[in-house]
Amino acid sequence: MRGWLFLLLGTATGWALSMKEPVSPSAAAGDAMALYQKSAQSKRVENASFEQKSFLHKSFRGFIITQARYEGCRFDRVDFAASKISKSRFERCSFSQCGFEAAYMTFVTFKNCTFQNCRFSRARIQYGDFINSKMQRCNFGGAKLVNCRFAGTNLTTSKWVDGRVCQKGSIGKCIRKKRKKKGLHLRF
Repeated sequence: MRGWLFLLLGTATGWALSMKEPVSPSAAAGDAMALYQKSAQSKRVENASFEQKSFLHKSFRGFIITQARYEGCRFDRVDFAASKISKSRFERCSFSQCGFEAAYMTFVTFKNCTFQNCRFSRARIQYGDFINSKMQRCNFGGAKLVNCRFAGTNLTTSKWVDGRVCQKGSIGKCIRKKRKKKGLHLRF
């Protein structure tokens, strides 16, 4: 398997992480996290690939993440609030107690991922694919999902407080619970 060489590119606002040419996996493995941390100045991650990395207690608030690929990564208590994530793919990743409040995601794929106690309040997700994933105790209160697909995804313990979640074009079925709590829940 081939790794990728990550380069820091100078921009007017700082540095951006960019993937340019293939190199051996051992060369890319150690450098990827260091370069990712340096990209915090510009808050941009573009054309990057990460495998088997752990992101613990990190803040990606307001980041712009474009055409990134995360495979087998672990995100624990990561703050993605107000971030813009587009044309990116997450496979076999786990998200625990992560915040996606007011995040804007478009053309994002989550395949075989696990979400536990994550908050998507006021997030806007357009053309998002959640494939064979598990979403346990996640909160989508006030989130707006447009043309999203939840194929084979278990959402039974997640809360859907806003009726807009079941918009035309999204695959899923909203069932109103007859409890004292207000809200909508998705079941499959």
